[in-house]
Amino acid sequence: MAFWGDVTEMDESLKAKADELYSKTTNCGIIIKLDMDKKVAVLEQALENISLEDLKGKLPAEQPRLILYYYNVGLNENFFHVCFLLWAPPTVTSNRDKMEYASSMVPLRNAVNATMELIIDSVDNLSNEFLKNNIAEMGV
Repeated sequence: MAFWGDVTEMDESLKAKADELYSKTTNCGIIIKLDMDKKVAVLEQALENISLEDLKGKLPAEQPRLILYYYNVGLNENFFHVCFLLWAPPTVTSNRDKMEYASSMVPLRNAVNATMELIIDSVDNLSNEFLKNNIAEMGV
């Protein structure tokens, strides 16, 4: 039986894909799923050159996910933020699932050296304006 916060490790394919982000020159993302049986974060889908608008359509409607999003806010073509996002849609029926994802967020974010972390509970919040405002508020 898994306990909340047990997932602090990433499988090798996820580590490799996360390392690749830093060499990208376009917005891209990684959707991460937690394997609670193995207590490891796994690569669910890697998305090259994807906008936030397109990313919305890739997220499961009723399951939480972690997203590593390499994002250029447009201030400098060579300046990207590594955003670690928790997708927690309101339709998730299991509070346990939400808690497992939320408690795994900080150690996994630290493992990938993300610039910031945010919880997204509505696709409406997954927008350029929302990310830019949060980046500005956090001063990163």
